[in-house]
Amino acid sequence: MAAAENTKKDTRFCPYCGMSSFELSGNEKEFVCCEYCGVDVEVKELIP
Repeated sequence: MAAAENTKKDTRFCPYCGMSSFELSGNEKEFVCCEYCGVDVEVKELIP
C-alpha cells in the first residue's frame, strides 16, 4: 500500500473550459478528450 501512496499524480485542467480535470501519471497519449468541451486537447496545453 505504501508504494501506491508514493505514486506521483499530476492534476491538470482543460485550458478551454477549466471544468475538466485530468490526473496525469506519465504514460498518457499526446491528446486527452475534455468531457465538458468535447475537444481533444494536447497534454502539453493542459493547465497545471
